[in-house]
Amino acid sequence: MTADGTPFFLAPVGIDEGNTIADKLRMITLGAEHIRRLGVEPAVGILSGGRMGDIGRDRRVDRTLADGEFVAGRAQELGINAKHYTILIEDAIKESNFIVAPDGISGNLIFRTIAFLGGGDGLGAPVMMDDYVFVDTSRVGGHFTKAIMLASALSYLNKERKKVIH
Repeated sequence: MTADGTPFFLAPVGIDEGNTIADKLRMITLGAEHIRRLGVEPAVGILSGGRMGDIGRDRRVDRTLADGEFVAGRAQELGINAKHYTILIEDAIKESNFIVAPDGISGNLIFRTIAFLGGGDGLGAPVMMDDYVFVDTSRVGGHFTKAIMLASALSYLNKERKKVIH
């Protein structure tokens, strides 16, 4: 959550995640499915390393901009409400409830800035498997109550989903 209490989902946050287009699309697809299970229609804000006017200044920034455009377009083709906000996270949070960072390092830095410096809060990173729910938390946070509550709610939703499938 932001400091003013705006809730949102953020991915990737693992430093070794989200480095390819395929990784981002998989996270968006699975994340959108997960968010819908919570009764929320996902609005995905995809971030990159600069503004479109920055093209040509740095090859890495150019790559993130191209990836952001491609990923947003592909997500839309998959029926997911997605938009590329370039580096403008302050605009993305106004319209999106699922922020996708350019890579896991950036996502981790966004999380840490919000939760540890900016007065926001993190509930944990849910991992939903067929039989188990796992909520990853920061080693620095020191409190796990919200993560346990999240895991409990997700476990219940996971069991209800299985009843419908079977």
